[in-house]
Amino acid sequence: MEEIWAGYIKPVVMEDELLGTLTLDKEMSFFTGTCQWMGKEIHISLDVDMEKKASWTRVRNVMKKLIEDQQIWDKSLRDFAAQKLTSLANDWLADNNQTDRNPEKDPITEDEFGKRLILTEFTVSPGGRFTAWYEDDDMFWGHVVIVEATLKKGPISADIQG
Repeated sequence: MEEIWAGYIKPVVMEDELLGTLTLDKEMSFFTGTCQWMGKEIHISLDVDMEKKASWTRVRNVMKKLIEDQQIWDKSLRDFAAQKLTSLANDWLADNNQTDRNPEKDPITEDEFGKRLILTEFTVSPGGRFTAWYEDDDMFWGHVVIVEATLKKGPISADIQG
């Protein structure tokens, strides 16, 4: 019994040249780690089916493709979020009585919106869908901006959470 338990609690680590060291959280069924994105370290979480090793390869390959084409993906995800959420950010700005910025005279532009987002994490699901998680630079009073996408379709949705 001790041998079985020792095997269960032994960490599962996946080494990848591009993604670095990923460690499996067995309770939650995902690999976690950090990698470089546009010169900054971000967190990654790769959701897997514990029983199907093919899902491990699939999510790893999605994340590797994102990193390989990070300049293209970074622009695409930011532009999509800006297109979908800049108007809402200006609505929030209008409701913020603690700022001197007037959204009618000095609105947040789509370009500014995209530049203010701070990418903190990518999550990838077993089906290949992924989510980019951004800090909002207080445009939504500290909420998180998420953009969901797939490699084939590109960005699908953008929203705020938290």
